[in-house]
Amino acid sequence: NAQLAAAVAAKFPRHYQFGPGQYVVNAPGPTAQAIGNELGANGQVGKFVAFSVAGHWGYHDKPLWEWLTLNSG
Repeated sequence: NAQLAAAVAAKFPRHYQFGPGQYVVNAPGPTAQAIGNELGANGQVGKFVAFSVAGHWGYHDKPLWEWLTLNSG
């Protein structure tokens, strides 16, 4: 979704796209709802889900883990 990609880039300069339509953003302080509201919670930019992350674990490409290490906490 080009609208969602543009909104993420404009609203959250510290973001990382790790898959098609999949982003993590660094936005300390706001709640998941606040992030959703920034993007357009009424579907203006398409469907999305926003959530906060207290920790992370899994298996993925190295650049994602590097981004998370630099931008978490």
